[in-house]
Amino acid sequence: MAAALGGVDGIVLAGGMGTHAPAIRERLAAELGWLGITFNALANARSNTVIWSEKSAASLLMIPIDEGAILARDAAGLLGAGCFEKTDHVIRGGQPLRTRRPHPEALG
Repeated sequence: MAAALGGVDGIVLAGGMGTHAPAIRERLAAELGWLGITFNALANARSNTVIWSEKSAASLLMIPIDEGAILARDAAGLLGAGCFEKTDHVIRGGQPLRTRRPHPEALG
């Protein structure tokens, strides 16, 4: 896609791998060299937000995102909107387990 666009203005690395894996960010940056992106190893090691060097043709950013919180918020919204109906399942030992499954009407 970058080739079809004639380049990029910037790349954002986010989520668990983008946030917690400096070695992976460094490897990705090396692969992005064809786009003119140059890398700041010290900024990467410090997990700074800006990890491109001054000579870079495009921005390279690392932005922390709490994916778990996003999923939990979206799931709570679905539950609150009635998109799931309650069901009872029996697990080992005969104890009921309250779960929810998608309501057929919510699936369209």
